[in-house]
Amino acid sequence: MKTKFLLLLITLILPLNLFAQGAYKQPPKNVLDVLNAPATPATSVSPAKNKIALLEPLRYPPIAELSQPMLRLAGLRINPNTNGAHRQSYFVKLTLKNIADGKETSVNLPPNAQIISPSWSADGKYLAAGNITPGGVELWIVETTNGKAQKIKNALVNTAFGGFYWMPDRKSLLVNLVPKNRGAGLSKPHADRAEYSGNSRKDRRGADVSRPSALAER
Repeated sequence: MKTKFLLLLITLILPLNLFAQGAYKQPPKNVLDVLNAPATPATSVSPAKNKIALLEPLRYPPIAELSQPMLRLAGLRINPNTNGAHRQSYFVKLTLKNIADGKETSVNLPPNAQIISPSWSADGKYLAAGNITPGGVELWIVETTNGKAQKIKNALVNTAFGGFYWMPDRKSLLVNLVPKNRGAGLSKPHADRAEYSGNSRKDRRGADVSRPSALAER
């Protein structure tokens, strides 16, 4: 009897020891190298067919970005901090490549840039792109001959409802800007308790539905 009891006790304790000894382990280096390798870039060919924009996408967005606030409006999911789409996909690197000789030119965008909506001018001399920042979406213009990028000052783009578009003159942009004097957004409403009277009505399906008589004051 004592032997059976000892065997049962060992059987119960052994799995606990196995779980206690287990810990999170990194996969082999060759697997990590594959997972962390740069993603295949997206491409955009210039209207003149002489240059290609190589755009490296972000593979694994951080939790801080996935947990950004979201507003639902007219079927859209909007990030109120950026006036853009919630969980907007973006690119982390922009390179211009000559089709004729294969020469590549890195665009001097700011570190940790979050590039969205790249758009060529009709003559291919300029490339407009948005850059997502914590306070909104900046508008940048790239000279495709040398990769020099310049930010349009004092301008934040509302990319949730439009964005920016090149005009026929090839030099101007039509931009949907965030108003400077718009003010702070609305705070998230809190539901109040409702007081219900004994009045009720029959809905169309015949169910007994209580009708609120008054809302409780805060």
